Amino acid sequence: MSIKGTFAKVKVIEFEKSFLGVDNSMNQAGDYLLIFYGYHFLDAIPKIQLSQNMTTEFNRVWLNIEEGCNKKTSLAKKLIQNSFQRLMLLAQKTHEKTEFDLPLDSDQLRTIRAFQYLVETNFRTLHKVVDYAQIIKVPAKKLTELFKKHYNSSPSELIAHRRNLFAKKQLLHTNQLVKNIAYDLNFSDSQAFSHFFKKHNGMSPERFRDS
Repeated sequence: MSIKGTFAKVKVIEFEKSFLGVDNSMNQAGDYLLIFYGYHFLDAIPKIQLSQNMTTEFNRVWLNIEEGCNKKTSLAKKLIQNSFQRLMLLAQKTHEKTEFDLPLDSDQLRTIRAFQYLVETNFRTLHKVVDYAQIIKVPAKKLTELFKKHYNSSPSELIAHRRNLFAKKQLLHTNQLVKNIAYDLNFSDSQAFSHFFKKHNGMSPERFRDS
């Protein structure tokens, strides 16, 4: 595996997002856990550089995760969750210090994280940038300008992308009727949903599912 260089060794964790067990207290403590809140449209994969002390701490937490994975009890699952959250918090703490690939000040970064998190948790009901801007108390125009400056996509495109991803997953991995998927995404009717889907995928929902 190589991304602008060669890795001698790579460790990978694959998981369902629900496994994080994120709640409101975790959102505050972790400031939204930068890496795992959906499609950020970053120019590069978020990355951090560890000091020797941080490397030791990361390895210690990783060993706790491995130990938990070798057991099949509810207590072991909780151990893995706690260790994993600890790993993410350490990663975020280090990332904030280095800002390795995000040339933003802290207020801008916080605004972008808040928007991304809200989209990830509310995309089925909130479809307009102004809705999110009101929640995070930032003018919609300012939010759009911030994304235009630092991202390849606008806030409205991020919302549409997340809704489209949900629709495609439902079509591919469930037997849900198109009208029910449209309802889940709060479209006025199936025709409006089909128009949206065709705009983003070049084909109707029915044809996408059949193909």
